[in-house]
Amino acid sequence: MRHGLNVDDTVIPENWSIEENLVNQPEFKLTSISCGLSLYVIVDSNHARDIDTRRSVTAYVFYLGDSPICWKSRLQQCAATSSIQSEYKAVCSTCL
Repeated sequence: MRHGLNVDDTVIPENWSIEENLVNQPEFKLTSISCGLSLYVIVDSNHARDIDTRRSVTAYVFYLGDSPICWKSRLQQCAATSSIQSEYKAVCSTCL
């Protein structure tokens, strides 16, 4: 019997190092066996944040599991007349 982790008939030795193998074998791909990852986003806006133009700021963060993977903050394209309108614009711009 060979020592190491057996994944789909590929034996990974116990002294395997991720840093060395990503450099020496770039074709080697890592995959996750976990089914517990979920993708979700938190979206918010700050109504009329820009004092000069009265435009709102949209901010969002995408999470994969517990880790943030993408985030952005920017001014909305036009001024919103209410905080609900700026929140709606934030959700719509995040989905695009």
